[in-house]
Amino acid sequence: MFESLPPDLKTSDGYLPVGVAIYERSGLLKPALTLAERALQKLDVLRNRLIWIQLLTRLGRPVDFRAWLQQTPHDIEGAALELISLAQLVDRYLEDAPRALAFGYRALRDGYAEPRIHLAYALGLIIGGRSSKVTMAAPDRVEAGTGVVLINDATGEELHRIIETASDPRIEREELSPEDGFAKRLLGLRVGETVEIAKLGTAPQVFRVGEIQTQFLFAFRRTMRQFPALFPDNSAFGSITIDDSKGDDRFEEMFAMARARADRGKELENLYRDSVVPIPMFARFAGASIFDVWENFSHPKSLGLKAALGEEAEFASGRACAGNGVMVVDPLSVYAWSRMGLGPILSKLKDRLAVVQSTIDSLRHLVEEREGNHGRKSGTFGYDGVRYYLEELTEEAAARQIAQAKAALELAEALPVVPAETDQQVPQSVADMLADLNPAYHDSLIAALAPKRALLTDDFGLRVVAQAAGANTTWTQVFVQRVGLPGKLTHPEYRQVVAALMDANYKFVQFSAAEVIGQLQDNGWDADDRLRDFARHLTSQTLNQSSAARVVADVMLRARQLAGSANAAVFPKLLIEVADGVGRAKEAHALLGHAQQAMRALQAHAYIHVMLPRKLMGTTYLKPVNHLIAEPAQLASQDIDGFWEALRGAGLRTPS
Repeated sequence: MFESLPPDLKTSDGYLPVGVAIYERSGLLKPALTLAERALQKLDVLRNRLIWIQLLTRLGRPVDFRAWLQQTPHDIEGAALELISLAQLVDRYLEDAPRALAFGYRALRDGYAEPRIHLAYALGLIIGGRSSKVTMAAPDRVEAGTGVVLINDATGEELHRIIETASDPRIEREELSPEDGFAKRLLGLRVGETVEIAKLGTAPQVFRVGEIQTQFLFAFRRTMRQFPALFPDNSAFGSITIDDSKGDDRFEEMFAMARARADRGKELENLYRDSVVPIPMFARFAGASIFDVWENFSHPKSLGLKAALGEEAEFASGRACAGNGVMVVDPLSVYAWSRMGLGPILSKLKDRLAVVQSTIDSLRHLVEEREGNHGRKSGTFGYDGVRYYLEELTEEAAARQIAQAKAALELAEALPVVPAETDQQVPQSVADMLADLNPAYHDSLIAALAPKRALLTDDFGLRVVAQAAGANTTWTQVFVQRVGLPGKLTHPEYRQVVAALMDANYKFVQFSAAEVIGQLQDNGWDADDRLRDFARHLTSQTLNQSSAARVVADVMLRARQLAGSANAAVFPKLLIEVADGVGRAKEAHALLGHAQQAMRALQAHAYIHVMLPRKLMGTTYLKPVNHLIAEPAQLASQDIDGFWEALRGAGLRTPS
């Protein structure tokens, strides 16, 4: 419908943002850029320039707008929100602190009644920007355009004033005109010098100049002071009080906050463990990014990432969906692939993979955010239930995080981009759920609803939501099983995928005897940490014991065939060792007992498969089949009994 509009109407004020949004949502950034450039030819205003810059940023072409930023006049017209956006762009791409702060200061004065302008100035520009040195530089003396803190040493009273050079200074903002009599008496004063202030009904009181501030620092601290009173329903800025008179208890308020945050974290973990919660929603509840949540869940001692329930029917369904055309990958999975070192392997399957543009945007934003924070001291103060701790982000760790984000972005940019469009209606309940989350999730779902598409995400909760919207879904392991193993990937590469998922604490990862045997062969039939991981999974309380017994039986039979009985004892001995370490030795012996029975069944099947055809040829149909299979079954049982005797001789403590 938008395409049918006349060209002039498409570039008009009312229709340009709509048209750009339509193109963007479809992943058509170049047509959107062409539309914005045509609009600029008609009306070159800041609003249209910001749309143009946003599109160039998403296309990864910041060099194309740097020259315009450098030449932007200081008095450019624009709304407060547009000016603060311009300030942040100048700060990020030019690192021109004076220009960035000047635009930000104008925005704050023009949008003083809007909390988001205060937040963008204080958090986005001063705290999160690169302008701190200019902001903090203290002038030598009070002059027009500076702020001052006046202290009454007798009463402890403080006054904050700025000599405002812009038009319309307001005393409720602590602003004085340069022509104001009190402002004139302040001009030229240095820190430590005094000024008298007349007080109604009392003698003049003496105030000392305690601090002289740049106008930018004054504005920042004024926001920090006034924000709770200006916007009482907005809890963006909190504060704590440290009262030295309380001695060792003076930090209790800070400790209480750490304990409360730890309790909240436990509540969220319980919610994630016991419910179906997509990670983007969990991240929003936790006040963290989806990438930070992945880093936390991938830690060996953490809850783990819920990738699947572990049921065979679920895996079969995932494999079936993986065979359905192109998989649209969500941003978390792309990031995870890069972090797990799976990019080179999965890139071999990229003809079956795709992303939406907003996934690339979210990863580019992650890179910019980490680069912007580089060089700043930061850390985490927390409580682990026993002790308080302070973890500082080191320079090396910050550099490593930037490299990791860049690698994830490069991987996403190497995948085909598909438009976020479909003829299928998204249920309102699902649309409402995704509305406040990263746009990449809404766009990925929309794209996955197109014919011959499916959503690929390792987030079980997100797959449930996508299925409710009518999308086919799959995840990394079953996608590799379905698409990679028929010949595009080698079995060692598949084993590398399985190992990476296990290392990243994914729940649950499917593996068979083939993966265990491959690791035994690679390691020269000696135990290692990877084999211990396999053993730990097989002896866990959550795994179906009959399934585990079949895997163990298959491993032992294959190992005997490939390397003899002594080497076949390596893995079952490791099972007992690992289980004994967590107090489950009894369960491990029971598992080996079930494995012994499974081995009898497997070996009997193998003997019957070889011997039964010959026996059938030598008998009539009157001979019952169960008589014919008795001998192969007996031979198989004797074979297994002999095998277990050999295992005991190799040092395996087996069930009697």
